[in-house]
Amino acid sequence: MRNAIFAAIAVAAAGMALPFPAGAQPVCGARDGFVAGLERQFGEYRRIEAVTSAGALMEIFVSASGSWTVLVTLPGGPACLVASGTGWQAERNSGGDA
Repeated sequence: MRNAIFAAIAVAAAGMALPFPAGAQPVCGARDGFVAGLERQFGEYRRIEAVTSAGALMEIFVSASGSWTVLVTLPGGPACLVASGTGWQAERNSGGDA
C-alpha cells in the first residue's frame, strides 16, 4: 500500500516536471535499452522502484552528480521516460518508516 501511494505521488509529481509541452507524448521504447542508456550516458542507476495499483513499474534512476530520470514500464508494454532533472537529494530517514 505504501509503495502504491508513493508511486502515485511520484508519477503525479513527475507530470509537473515534464520537459516537453503539455499534451506531448513521452518517449517510449524497450526498458532494457533505456536502462543501459541511462547508465552509459548519464551514470544513472536505479535508486527507487515501486509497482502502481495498475501494475506499472515505476523506477527512479539517479547519478552521483544528482541527475535523475523517472521511467515507467507498463504491464506487458513499453517503458516510458516521464521526467528527468537535476539536483536529486537523498532524504535521511529520521527513524520513522521509509
